[in-house]
Amino acid sequence: MEEKKPEEVPKKLTEQEIISLYTKAKRQYTAFFQKTIEFEDELSGINLVLKTLSKLNDNRRCFRKIGGVLVEKDLPSVKKDLEVEVSNFKATLETLYKAMDQQEAIMIDYEKKYPEILRPGTKKAEEKKEEGEKKSTGGVLI
Repeated sequence: MEEKKPEEVPKKLTEQEIISLYTKAKRQYTAFFQKTIEFEDELSGINLVLKTLSKLNDNRRCFRKIGGVLVEKDLPSVKKDLEVEVSNFKATLETLYKAMDQQEAIMIDYEKKYPEILRPGTKKAEEKKEEGEKKSTGGVLI
């Protein structure tokens, strides 16, 4: 015997739940955006260091602070480490961009589904504008 699964009826969200979910998505988008800016700044700093190091001879010594300890390294190993960091930052930024796109899509979806809740007055303003256009006789007042 086959059992019939009850069809899931989408739960109707209350106004408070809609506002809460939209605000949550907006906060997450803002957090992703801020982290993206932070990582882009860090990436540009690393690229600047790499550009500066590219002008130096490979026999130069470099000092790098790792975990609060100053460590001496040779230039090629520092360049390699920085290039790995650049690729890691780029991968992380790609992930953040995708997450931002998802959050933006969620926000747009809520704005399309519930414009009267999320942007009160927009529907009424559109209706008044349409009514005003209908009532207009097109004549010139002197």
